[in-house]
Amino acid sequence: MTEHNHQENDFYHRIIEFVEEKKKPLIIGTLAVAAIVAGYFLYETYVSKPKQKESLELLAKVQDYFKQDSFRLVVNGAPGFKSAVQISSDYSGTKSGNLANYYAGVSYLKLGEYDNAIKYLKKFDSNGDKLVGALALACIGDAYVEKTEFKEGLNYYKQAIDYSINELTTPIHAQKALNVYIELKQYDDALQLIDRLNNEKNIPDDFKKELKKYQGLIEAKLGKYNPDVNKK
Repeated sequence: MTEHNHQENDFYHRIIEFVEEKKKPLIIGTLAVAAIVAGYFLYETYVSKPKQKESLELLAKVQDYFKQDSFRLVVNGAPGFKSAVQISSDYSGTKSGNLANYYAGVSYLKLGEYDNAIKYLKKFDSNGDKLVGALALACIGDAYVEKTEFKEGLNYYKQAIDYSINELTTPIHAQKALNVYIELKQYDDALQLIDRLNNEKNIPDDFKKELKKYQGLIEAKLGKYNPDVNKK
């Protein structure tokens, strides 16, 4: 084996390990961010400020159980406690009912009930909020990917990226999209996404370094990898 081939092979295996290690943590990462957003920002924006008195107390209890990772209680409720699913139904068309869809959708995703997660997250309206909208779309993508419906999942990851380019969520959503592109062997599309993100001002430099690793892996698969170029 030549030195060039040895370098390429070594790089290729290191990047495969990198991508494999990233897959599950990325989904966990999105859920963690989604939980934080649901636990504070959404509640403050859609419930507390508008002072929807009738549903305020109900959603406060949902929020408390959500923060405690009691996701089964969030979606099923208990004696004396109305679930997010019930609030979604009883207060349909209101801001509180809308927010209940988000709590229910993310909780179902945490519980591995992916069809229900998709159902409620699709009912949620972020009302133009870029961060929340991107997170909801990415969570729908997670549910489809967990169902091994990769093309549909990829579609929602792409929507999440397009919905908001930001330092917090875009790196997570982009890595998920790249993982699925690789799974589907859509290498040219993956390289286009990498090129686009490298030209975005809001993408952190540390993430652009990770993009270079993805680019090296994809180019190796296409037989285009040049170790001298990728060192730069």
